[in-house]
Amino acid sequence: MPSAASRSSISASLSSSCSLLVDDAPIGVLMFHFVAPVSFDPEYRAVLVAVAHHSAQAIDRARLYESAQQARIDAEAANRSKDDFLSIVSHELRTPLTAVLGWASMLRKGGLDAPRTTRAVDAICSNATRQAQLIDELLDVSRLVGGRAVFELRDIDLRDTLRGVVEAVMPVAEAKGIEVCLGAHPTVPVTADPRRLEQVFLNLLTNAVKFTAPS
Repeated sequence: MPSAASRSSISASLSSSCSLLVDDAPIGVLMFHFVAPVSFDPEYRAVLVAVAHHSAQAIDRARLYESAQQARIDAEAANRSKDDFLSIVSHELRTPLTAVLGWASMLRKGGLDAPRTTRAVDAICSNATRQAQLIDELLDVSRLVGGRAVFELRDIDLRDTLRGVVEAVMPVAEAKGIEVCLGAHPTVPVTADPRRLEQVFLNLLTNAVKFTAPS
């Protein structure tokens, strides 16, 4: 029950008010309006103060419920963001690792001729470097938290990017009985971040191999 010192005065008038208090802190004012002057006795004044007190409690409970609901929504959004992040990270890290393991397995079996052995070694080095770069980006926590993507624009030949992507997915494609060929193509100069562009093509080609039925 609010103390007498913290209440607004209630007297004989056409309107009166009571402070709405929660833990002795004001959160609003409850106004009473009458069609004729009223002279309040102590009992009637106590009733009005009690109404104000219960109103303050109801408002406080509503605010707490709203805060709890918002906290739940925020937590669910954070969980979804975490799941999405882990899914993307898992996919990005697994792709070059799959290429390394695939080419290493083909080398261990000893069935590659000299040119393909050279390609296998190059592909292993390229994909190991790609994975190391991805790990470095993940460890840059400040950039991740700030949502800052760093782009390093260069003039590149698209043929080199496509050649590396094809070689990365070739072991998986061959394991499924799918032939991936890189035909003759002209020089295609572009200005882009080579790593980002490579990730785009790698994701496209990886999904193409994944969802293509074996021949």
